[in-house]
Amino acid sequence: MQISEEKIQEVLLAADIVDVVSKFVRLKRSGSNYSGLCPFHSEKSPSFMVSPKKQIYNCFGCHKGGNSIKFLMDYSNLSFLDAVRELAREYGVDLPVQDEKTNEEQKKFEEYYDLTKATIRFFAEQLIQNPDNKHILEYLRNRKINDASIKNFSLGYAPGVRGKLIDFYKKGGFDQRKAIELGFLGESEGKIYERFAGRLIFPIFSHHGREIGAGGRILEKRTDTGKYINSPESPIYNKSRVLYGLSHSKDEIRRLDQVIVVEGYLDVISLFQNGIKNIAAVSGTALTDDQVKLLSSYTKNIYLLFDSDPAGYKAAMRSIEVVLRHNLNLMIMSLPEGEDPDSFVHKHGAKEFLEFVKNAKEFIDYQYLAFEKGGWFNNPDKMTEAIKEMVRPVALIPDELRRTVLIKKIAEKFQFRERILEEEVNRIRTQEVEQRHFEPMERLPQQGEKRGETGTAVAKSDEYSGHQTN
Repeated sequence: MQISEEKIQEVLLAADIVDVVSKFVRLKRSGSNYSGLCPFHSEKSPSFMVSPKKQIYNCFGCHKGGNSIKFLMDYSNLSFLDAVRELAREYGVDLPVQDEKTNEEQKKFEEYYDLTKATIRFFAEQLIQNPDNKHILEYLRNRKINDASIKNFSLGYAPGVRGKLIDFYKKGGFDQRKAIELGFLGESEGKIYERFAGRLIFPIFSHHGREIGAGGRILEKRTDTGKYINSPESPIYNKSRVLYGLSHSKDEIRRLDQVIVVEGYLDVISLFQNGIKNIAAVSGTALTDDQVKLLSSYTKNIYLLFDSDPAGYKAAMRSIEVVLRHNLNLMIMSLPEGEDPDSFVHKHGAKEFLEFVKNAKEFIDYQYLAFEKGGWFNNPDKMTEAIKEMVRPVALIPDELRRTVLIKKIAEKFQFRERILEEEVNRIRTQEVEQRHFEPMERLPQQGEKRGETGTAVAKSDEYSGHQTN
């Protein structure tokens, strides 16, 4: 049985963390939290804390932590699915009925997960235990990635000697057709080959911590292949729904109530290694709707830090709309040209990096400076286009009061009357209803209008209603 994310969240909402943990650990209130002796290691003084507000536990001694599901997995040695089922039974959450068909489907999914986990472990062993691959370890150490980070993120190496992974699958009795579906193997003209051969491996985990795919980086300069390749879409991996590093950072994101979104694998690892742990990566794309929904369950405050090159700028611009649709708070940062988070934090340290976080710009200011730097305000047509680009993401914000405040801010920057920008906002919102089949969107009231009983704007002559197609 595959359990939907919605059902998992329902279980977590029902299974209060204090109630779950107190069945196994004697807890004592300590301010707004609870403390007790850690059940995962021997101690005489309590270092185990439970936060009812954040619905997480954390041990400052052995560093175990997570939500109610993770606690039950660790304490009772259960699989993720078994822990969810146990909590659902305990707290009265209905899960889909298991029948022979759903059990068979779940068995298939577990086979994909098992094969992925075994493959990631094989790659990790090749990196750490095979002396033939010590040059890969040297590469990582030259990049200032330490052994603790290598272990923490389960980094690995796919042997350049072809056939080793295929032999591993044969000896382990793994289905090579499934390995092809998962993208660890490929097939061309009837021949099976190893897709990641000769690449440094960055395992990809779901936000629950299960191995679901991998990214692979070639180390030598080659023109016949890309620097990175990633797992393709598979039964267990959907790129648009996954953020690299989130399984490691989600507790810190909750604690700090903010997430820094970066672009690459090494950005996450280097920042995490330097103590900046509220991070996740989109792995080279703009943020997607599903990724933002996922982040919104941990924090409402998103800080974007994409590369300062044209591709990074475009990704930031595309991400603005997606974030604002969910009514989240968005700040954008830029590092000096030629730097990325990985290089910057190793050169300048965490303290200076965090200064950039403190000086992050609200998305409107970021857009304004970018257009100004590009010379858009020197040409009337370009200036008009720039203003429309700035207004568009604001128009998509669900909260009317917030829209009004931001429209006022844009109007002040250009010394425009707010009414002109409100008309553009309403045009965009009407267009969105027609193009995206949204529910009618509430428009901004314009001069001379009054509020309707439901809070929507009512024009002087007739009530406005958004058009919705079937």
